Amino acid sequence: MNQSLLFQILKRERNFNLFYGSLFILIGLSLSFLLGKVNLSLMILLIILMSILVLIGFKFLLEAFQNWDVINHRLFKLLDQNPKKIVWVYSVHTQLSPFGINVLSTGELFFKMDDRNQIIVNAAVSKLKTVSKELNTILPHATFGYSAERDQWYTASPFLLLKNE
Repeated sequence: MNQSLLFQILKRERNFNLFYGSLFILIGLSLSFLLGKVNLSLMILLIILMSILVLIGFKFLLEAFQNWDVINHRLFKLLDQNPKKIVWVYSVHTQLSPFGINVLSTGELFFKMDDRNQIIVNAAVSKLKTVSKELNTILPHATFGYSAERDQWYTASPFLLLKNE
């Protein structure tokens, strides 16, 4: 399989984690400049807010650094070494459209394994179908697409979603 599109998606996800982690830490630490100018009760609230923002930032950074070498990402290893472990792949497209105006559109690819673990990859909505088609050639045994019935099958036994080859 030409995994370059999947590689680009994972690299983009890593870079977003790096950006958002840095942003949250920067905002959290910049709140410290306000500490000397407020009373005690507001200072405590600012310290709590600052701590939360910095912790969220560190979570994003940890995820970015864990997946820094995209070629060694857990999903790539799984596709390379044990693709039969993946039994179900589907994507979710989420839109934020207040008052009918499309503000934000995100996509996620879900890879469900036979041991009930999952890998979730954020992807551009425009690339979801292309990646699914590429993955269909690598994972002919897996079921693609979401339905409530498939969710029930997966809950009962992930092996029910394997196709007969």
